[in-house]
Amino acid sequence: MDLWGRSGWNASDVLTELQSVSPLGWSDVQTRDAFTISLTPGTGTAEDLRRRISDAMHFGKSPPSWVILGRILEPPSIDGGAVVLRVGKPFRAPSRNLILQVLSRIPALRRAVHHPMSRLALDEAAETLRLLSIPDPERVIRGYPHELSGGMQQRALTAIALSCDPLLLIADEPTTALDVTIQAQILELLRELKLHGRPSILLITHDLGVIAEMCDRVCVMYGGIVAEDAPVREIFKKPLHPYTQGLIKAIPSHAEKKDRLEVIRGSVPNLIYPPSGCRFHPRCPAAMPHCGWDAQDLETDIRQGLQELGLGPSSDVVFDASDTTKLTVGFPDGPEGERALALVRARVETGRESSPLLSAVRGITQNGHELTFVLMKSRKPQRLEVEPSHFVSCYLYEPAPGGEVDA
Repeated sequence: MDLWGRSGWNASDVLTELQSVSPLGWSDVQTRDAFTISLTPGTGTAEDLRRRISDAMHFGKSPPSWVILGRILEPPSIDGGAVVLRVGKPFRAPSRNLILQVLSRIPALRRAVHHPMSRLALDEAAETLRLLSIPDPERVIRGYPHELSGGMQQRALTAIALSCDPLLLIADEPTTALDVTIQAQILELLRELKLHGRPSILLITHDLGVIAEMCDRVCVMYGGIVAEDAPVREIFKKPLHPYTQGLIKAIPSHAEKKDRLEVIRGSVPNLIYPPSGCRFHPRCPAAMPHCGWDAQDLETDIRQGLQELGLGPSSDVVFDASDTTKLTVGFPDGPEGERALALVRARVETGRESSPLLSAVRGITQNGHELTFVLMKSRKPQRLEVEPSHFVSCYLYEPAPGGEVDA
């Protein structure tokens, strides 16, 4: 089955994909017919569940199963208090004779912006191809995408971008999915453009080698936020943010022998529900109490602690984390519940010295069989110029807050 098309899909296939992802708040899944599935919300309203599913299907960094579902399903709808998912109509790729000629859009762009005659536009388009070292540009300009190699296709896209003499060229992962030889050619092409001084180039990439070779200044982003901004030499010579430091340590080095490469523990956060405070703090080796811990983090830690203490399934314990700065934990009646309450409270109080998360707890109150934990307020780290032209957003370079409590 072609997972990236729409043909051949039915409700059973959608159920299989839904079983491979974490539930987004539904309690029951049922098939209405061969191409329709209904999801009953477990928490919140049907509109909340519909919005979460829609966000997951169209978020660029969602798990592959959600990306697949976003391609084969129609937009989720609501019917009778349930969210309905329907398999879309089969998709058919256009026939080859309907595909636009590769660079026919270059003359069109030039006419739209510069208004030259058609023949002049074709000549200028061919000259643009010649500038990018594409052989026989007069023939290529009338060709089709499938007739070009991967490197030529990348050059053709660059030619389309340059056809109107832009002031800024945004190159998003220009070397992705290309072999090493083609990568070198594309980078050399960008370097030549850069030497001409126009256009300026904004390069988006995960390849630190490309950054070191091509860039003058670097913005290191994590979770959609700029963590560090500095000249490229300073980023590699003296990184300040813990995330940047982790990236640099993960680079293999021929000068230093290591049994294992450094890794950044944990996983990338879900940007539909991003971490509060500093978005890197759940994975940060230098995390502090005021980095942005919230009630959800504390709930996860307490659930894990209950299992480590051998107190049985944590489903007997009720958690309320609706307020990001307060977590209320309800324990069952009886000796087992009293024992769990005492052990959890002791674990949090004694763990403050070693755990930045538990150190963020600023108050514990008990009301019958309930414990309420109050955490420090969180805020985004400030963007500070630690050194000339070297900016970083990290609590390590700010004065420690006084630990204000949201009573």
